[in-house]
Amino acid sequence: MTGVVKTDKFVVVADDGESLLIIEYTDMIPTGELFDPFRTIPGQKTLLTSRGQHVNYRDYGTYEIVESGKIVRKISRWTSYKLKWIRFFTTRTIIEADAANRAADLSKDL
Repeated sequence: MTGVVKTDKFVVVADDGESLLIIEYTDMIPTGELFDPFRTIPGQKTLLTSRGQHVNYRDYGTYEIVESGKIVRKISRWTSYKLKWIRFFTTRTIIEADAANRAADLSKDL
């Protein structure tokens, strides 16, 4: 497969708590020969946010959003998984508390 292909995606978090999805694209260079005409090797990598903003690699796990100059840090897949569960249970608790408050208000009216 030649051309540009999506090779990775991961979540980064800024110091202000904003989380972004970064997508890595790799230019695949054809190096075919007689016995393997479809062989390719990975070439230049490009990093973009899911919104299309350009991203520069700074250091291991640290990136810079070019348009805003914001420094973001990569979080592990395990941390990302835990954050999803925290958001789920927080939302669920708020909904349950809201329903309990409404039920209490209704019982006061009776």
